[in-house]
Amino acid sequence: MPIPPDLQKAVNRQADATIRGRAFPRPDVFNQKHIFSTYHFTAGSAPNPIVSNVLAAGDYPLFSAGVGQNGQGLPAGLVLDERDTNFPGQGGNIPAGYSYEFSEGGLALYAQRDDVVAAVGAGTRYGPMHPLDADQVLNGCAIILRKDNVDINLGCAAWWPQPGAPADTAFSLVDESAAAGAVVGPPAYVTGGLAVDTAGNRQQRWSANGGSIGPAPALRRRLEVSILLAQLVQFLVILRVSRPITFLSVDQGGTNGFAARWDFWGVESSPVGRT
Repeated sequence: MPIPPDLQKAVNRQADATIRGRAFPRPDVFNQKHIFSTYHFTAGSAPNPIVSNVLAAGDYPLFSAGVGQNGQGLPAGLVLDERDTNFPGQGGNIPAGYSYEFSEGGLALYAQRDDVVAAVGAGTRYGPMHPLDADQVLNGCAIILRKDNVDINLGCAAWWPQPGAPADTAFSLVDESAAAGAVVGPPAYVTGGLAVDTAGNRQQRWSANGGSIGPAPALRRRLEVSILLAQLVQFLVILRVSRPITFLSVDQGGTNGFAARWDFWGVESSPVGRT
């Protein structure tokens, strides 16, 4: 990810002064930065977003909660941790002294945390979501950037998936749908005519979604115009579900729950080391 020319010059001036042992007046600290936030789509009764295998229409915000807080879909008693977010702000607010220039972004859909599945209980199961459910989410949702209460529609979620994503998205070599609890395997309309939803069939469909190769900077979506977020600005990335989405049941090979993670890559200016 190339740094903008003017910013690169500032970094070079500081680097030259540091290497030569000269004091540099009021140095800024520039870092290549990756920040992320996760929303947990859980099943059960309202206010869980998934009820009777249907994801309710609505806005699902990321970057609204930080490490150690309950929110972003988590059941009561569970909190976001370092697996879920590394955003230093709270409530979508950029902390004082921090500013960002984001030039790349991406969306990942992946397996729910095991403690979330245990807390939800019956009606859901652990494992990567079914490719058909992933298709529905990607094509049935929009990505909204809310900046100081102004919504900017970044388009369909299907335009933003990351190949491989920061977490594994490919299905295992085990046919989990028929193995977990000895449930009946999915019907033919789910498997494309196969008797069971085989590992090869699942892997092939995830590959069509770009889900089984490792993440790489060249495979993320690069923005022609960067997103600039100055200190104290309030922002959210919202997964907007305009119409209800019906998922496969657990008996049909679905998981009835998943995690969605948004990643930004860019440059951070931080107060660390400033005089």
